[in-house]
Amino acid sequence: MQSNPNKYNIKFQEALAGLNPEQLAAVNKMDGPVLVIAGPGTGKTQILAARIGKILTDTDALPSEILCLTYTDAGAVAMRKRLFEFIGPDAYRINIYTFHAFCNEVIQENLEYFGKLNLEPLSDLESAMLFRELVDEFPNDHDLKRFTGDVYYDVTRLKDLFSTMKRENWDEAFIKKAIDEYIDDLPNRDEFIYKRANAAKGIKIGDPKQKDIDAARETMKKLLAAVGEYQKYSAKMKDRGRYDYDDMIIWVLKAFRENPEILRRYQERYHYILVDEFQDTSGSQNELLKFLLNYWETPNVFVVGDDDQSIFKFQGANMKNILDFANDYVSTLSTVVLKHNYRSNQHILDISKALIANNNERLTRQLSLDKDIRAAHNRFEKNAIHPVIREYENPNKELVDVALSIEKLIADGTPPGEIAVIYRNHNQVEDLIHFLDVKNIAVNTRRKIDILAVPFGEKIITILRYLAMELDSPYSGDNLLFEILHYDFFNIPPIEIAKASIAVSKENFSTAANNQSKTSLRRYITELRAPAQRGLFDTVQQDEMKYLINNIEYLLKEAVSTTLQQLFQSVISKMGILKFIMHQPDKGSYMQMLTNFFDFLKDESRKSPEIKLSQLLETIDLMKKNGIRLALNRVIYSDNGVNFLTAHGSKGLEFEHVFLIGCDKKTWDSKGRNRGFSYPDTLTQAVADDSSQKEESRRLFYVALTRAKQHLSISYAGADRNEKPQEASQFVGEIVAETNMLIEHPQVSDVDMMEFYATQFSEAEKPKVELLDTNYINQLLQNYTLSVTHLNNYLDCPLRFYFQCLIRVPSGKSPSATFGQAVHWALNKAFRWLKDDEDNFPSTEQFMKEFRWYMYRNRDSFTKEEFKLRNDYGEKILPSYYEQNIPTWNKVAVTERPIKNIEVKGVPIKGNLDKIEFVSKHATIVDYKTGKVKNAFKKLKGPDDDLPNGGDYWRQAVFYKILIDNDRSNDWDVTTTIFDFVEPDGDDYRKEKVVISDDDIKIVTDQITDVYSKILAHDFNTGCGKKECDWCHFVRSNFAQADDILSIVGEELDEE
Repeated sequence: MQSNPNKYNIKFQEALAGLNPEQLAAVNKMDGPVLVIAGPGTGKTQILAARIGKILTDTDALPSEILCLTYTDAGAVAMRKRLFEFIGPDAYRINIYTFHAFCNEVIQENLEYFGKLNLEPLSDLESAMLFRELVDEFPNDHDLKRFTGDVYYDVTRLKDLFSTMKRENWDEAFIKKAIDEYIDDLPNRDEFIYKRANAAKGIKIGDPKQKDIDAARETMKKLLAAVGEYQKYSAKMKDRGRYDYDDMIIWVLKAFRENPEILRRYQERYHYILVDEFQDTSGSQNELLKFLLNYWETPNVFVVGDDDQSIFKFQGANMKNILDFANDYVSTLSTVVLKHNYRSNQHILDISKALIANNNERLTRQLSLDKDIRAAHNRFEKNAIHPVIREYENPNKELVDVALSIEKLIADGTPPGEIAVIYRNHNQVEDLIHFLDVKNIAVNTRRKIDILAVPFGEKIITILRYLAMELDSPYSGDNLLFEILHYDFFNIPPIEIAKASIAVSKENFSTAANNQSKTSLRRYITELRAPAQRGLFDTVQQDEMKYLINNIEYLLKEAVSTTLQQLFQSVISKMGILKFIMHQPDKGSYMQMLTNFFDFLKDESRKSPEIKLSQLLETIDLMKKNGIRLALNRVIYSDNGVNFLTAHGSKGLEFEHVFLIGCDKKTWDSKGRNRGFSYPDTLTQAVADDSSQKEESRRLFYVALTRAKQHLSISYAGADRNEKPQEASQFVGEIVAETNMLIEHPQVSDVDMMEFYATQFSEAEKPKVELLDTNYINQLLQNYTLSVTHLNNYLDCPLRFYFQCLIRVPSGKSPSATFGQAVHWALNKAFRWLKDDEDNFPSTEQFMKEFRWYMYRNRDSFTKEEFKLRNDYGEKILPSYYEQNIPTWNKVAVTERPIKNIEVKGVPIKGNLDKIEFVSKHATIVDYKTGKVKNAFKKLKGPDDDLPNGGDYWRQAVFYKILIDNDRSNDWDVTTTIFDFVEPDGDDYRKEKVVISDDDIKIVTDQITDVYSKILAHDFNTGCGKKECDWCHFVRSNFAQADDILSIVGEELDEE
């Protein structure tokens, strides 16, 4: 996998040669600010990547001195992929972040300043409770106080307002100033002045509309009252030790504003800055960019955007940022408009232009730009298909005709991945997806679901609820147990459950008559005995019930002496949940749901470390009561599937065939309920809300149209599902009015409709399952970077790597791992202390204080008994370890050093080093270990006949040297790694040294490239064969094909 610089240089030169004059002009402008207006299909990602390549080839800038900011994670992934095609492995060294990821990086690099580690993210439930508390505390004369009806009406409005204030970086004074300007100007505005006289009412032309003015003032008064609550909200967040997503940028802005040293560090670090999707940046994101640029009189900044594709205003996107950027650098700005479209044919571009020309808020007007986009792909010179507009009788006929069209396209050889169905709302396509599923046509789609409301999530909650009931009052949960026994996790025949239930009922009837205590379903099944002599036709179905009840008994015993996280880990295993998931055709979706539920459980445990199962269930009940979802973006993906996308989700994508469905007035033109506070235009610097909302919807329709390369179908139904007539969207009307397009009226046969109606009541046959889900793994491996932990896990057992590192089966926090992290935390703090105390280490008591703080903060990892034991053990061993090492520790060191964006022979790798000690440029890596040294000797050994791959610690030592050797941001020379054992060996504290040779580096480099290639090839189907391997045992126990999957297991056991 050795990279070939010459190969990538040739590719880059070929890419440059393929650029058109406008693209080349943008790429070649090395110095100063550049604004690129890149319409749909004009090669935005291409020029961003080419620009970075040009910087690296034509200047002396290092990859680490380039910063690229993108709007989404997907944009960051796409950018790095394209970069790799141009410049090869250097792509991994370029700093490519979303704005939030960049802020997180700043925070993590400056923890001494931010000190935010003791904060937790605010959950949706906590948010609902906090805002209700805020409303409850309104005094009686508060402008937002309600005494009847929905007294919490303003909760959502306040939440949205405060989020907007953070995103736009508005403070109370700024908003008040804008409101005052707005109110003062009301009498001068046309909409508040009478245009016609009315003698009967004494109104003259030019008189003010006093009622309207008074209403506007009242609206602004309520907005001011709401803004006045922001400080109370912030105080409540601080008291609770919570933060939300929008706070990260606010913290960094505050740091840049108040700490010139931190700001200067980032200003000087990045010599070239690029921003993608600039039209979608918010006010606070733009402010962040300005901080980075203000250091330079003429900054080297390259921003790419398109005002006509600004569709995320609901997330804070502010198109005004493009205008502000142009005005800030008016004297030095180079503006390039890309007008060559390489995606769509000219007919599609013409109707798109006719539509978007109806918008007033465009750069073509404000900056006098020519944005006449022309089709540039030579395939369209001979053949360009006209788009069509179709009106159907009703939505069902629309869906059926689209389905039949898709079916025919695929039958005629069109790759399904080149077909897209685009719509406004997910509920428009549920029946269509089901119809295609029955026809065995795979789909790709992404939608938000509520884990608490889907059957899989409800089953897990019911199991937890049953365990909680039984823990509180034994044998009290028979009603839930009866339901649980029927779950498809267990495959118990319903007839057997019915027999047991009837038997319990009969026995209880008998005991009640004799005034004896009742039995229960759990007790009855526990006491079931197999018949002394089984009949010829008798079944053994009772065994499954007994097995399940035995596992329930195990969980009830374990719940008394384990953490909630560890209990849930056992529930996953003992209740057949993981086995069930691995047998599902869409196991990726189920694993996502399980993992997200477990993350939620971990979050609740972290906030309340001694949380009980019953308290978790109370939280879930509260969430349901307040309409709070446990949301998950569920992905249904197939390598060969038709794409189903919302118009928002289609941005940045392209397809040969696009079906834009449901284009009726109600779906696209209705304003929707605007329950938020109204902002004055003096604050937003934008047109009135109604007009702005209409223009944003038109931009969204424009984005959907311009996803099509050659074939575009726009459709709507002339009547809704209740046969009530409905109009086409205004946007369809605008296209028809400005072009020569005619509306078609396709007919759908009764036979085809009968087939569709029949599918509404049938259940599709499920495909045969396999252990590995190729599509799911492909998603997980996007942008994958190899760490030494993953390398070790794969070499130990590929199945272990698959389950633990890739699909990440939920597991509770390990007490021993948390103890080790607490030690690492305290040692890191000790070395950070040197800078603030004239090169002196902190006292032993201060060192131990840091250890205790981390242990207490993460006490959800322990039971009460474990927490005490681990704390006591730390108090016993750590003071003497610390005091013994203080006199000899090298103070010239860096600690907790993350090393990333590294590439070795085409493999991206990363790592986090505990400590690096220096003598001049000679560096020694130090890794702390909290296990016993006697258990580490095998792990420290290099490769030999007994251990051909070498030990994990040996490999870790070599891996870290490879990381540093390939980190071009330093010139350190590493020859040695020391493993520093914190636990004593008798009375001694041991250090073990690993001296690294060139042969060691070659061996581990080969292991890196070999394992990485196997991971990308999905080579996980061979187990390690060790008897103690839980994952080999799991696969052998639960999969019919395990004999093939784990053939090596049998071979090794035979050899024994």
